[in-house]
Amino acid sequence: DGVAMIIAIDLIEAYATLNTNPAPTVADYTAAGVTGVVAGNLAAVNAAVDALVAVDVDTAGEIQAIVDGVVIAAIDIIEAYATLNTNPAPTVENYATAGVTGVVAGNLAAINAAVDALVAVDVDTAGEIQAVVDGVAMIIAIDLIEAYATLNTNPAPTVADYTAAGVTGVVADNLAAINAAVDALVAVDVDTAGEIQTVVDGVVAIDLIEAYATNNTNPAPALADYTAAGVTGVVADNLAAINAAIDDLLAVDVDTAVEIQAIVDGLIAAIDLIEAYATLNTNPAPTVADYAAAGVTGVVAGNLAAVNAAIDALLAVDVDTAGEIQAVVDGVLAIIAIDLIEAYATLNTNPAPTVADYTAAGVTGVVAGNLVAVNAAVDALVAVDVDTVGEIQAVVDAI
Repeated sequence: DGVAMIIAIDLIEAYATLNTNPAPTVADYTAAGVTGVVAGNLAAVNAAVDALVAVDVDTAGEIQAIVDGVVIAAIDIIEAYATLNTNPAPTVENYATAGVTGVVAGNLAAINAAVDALVAVDVDTAGEIQAVVDGVAMIIAIDLIEAYATLNTNPAPTVADYTAAGVTGVVADNLAAINAAVDALVAVDVDTAGEIQTVVDGVVAIDLIEAYATNNTNPAPALADYTAAGVTGVVADNLAAINAAIDDLLAVDVDTAVEIQAIVDGLIAAIDLIEAYATLNTNPAPTVADYAAAGVTGVVAGNLAAVNAAIDALLAVDVDTAGEIQAVVDGVLAIIAIDLIEAYATLNTNPAPTVADYTAAGVTGVVAGNLVAVNAAVDALVAVDVDTVGEIQAVVDAI
């Protein structure tokens, strides 16, 4: 670094000696240990160096003083205009020399108007001036977005416009969808950065939900994602069931908040129906389709009556989430599976238990490779020996 600094300072000295020597670049000033030189003020700094001789710029300190002088002079012009607008109006070049970015001919008048509304102490540093410029850029960007909401023949906002408006999450891939969402609104719906951010967050959330429908290795939607998408009714207790329902669909089925809301509403309605049956069995009995809509698996025509009987024996509070209902169903399936295993122990002409039967009974360790051996062991027993999960597990573990 020391060598690089010396080389850079020598180059700057050479330019002060003769301006036909290579002009220093921003990188040269940085290498010399000098701060505050940017593309916007490079020409002004080099002009100041060119007006001197080598001995005036043979240390980093001397060069820094020159840069500071150039920047301060530009800031002084801006301060003076804030003090009194009959002083010369700052130019695009003045702002650039001050190290401020984002000022162009198209927004210069608006920025100068913002500076004019302040006092000198509000714009006596590059940082303060940059904040003013950014604020104006935000207003201009929001105005452009509002205009597009008003009439879509106005220029469509770009990623840069949303960024200037202080909005995050807009990228090339979702720009069209976000602009479509803005186009569906009116100006008053998008006249603040917060309102625009809400629109963007909704589009981003729906994209995430669509992605999960496409491939469940994509991130699973969280509660906040459904909220951002404008979907209500999703809570911690039903999130897994709703995500499972989303996973069973395609992206085209969940590409609007209305479609997603319909899925959520269907699940809630199904759970409400099952709760109602637990409360009073004269209410409509849940169907296989109702259980499926509630996000519950394993209910088929053959076990529906048993599942409903189990629900009927409970209270609404016991079955007010998909998880609780699934536990009831799993319990019924376990009983049915154990009954089947008992029946085989009683008489081996009854259907032989399958791997799925053992799994449903809550027994582990049964696979295709040992199923015949497990069934043979069960067949050698009587029903009373295999009428609990623990007893069946002991048989399997002994194989």
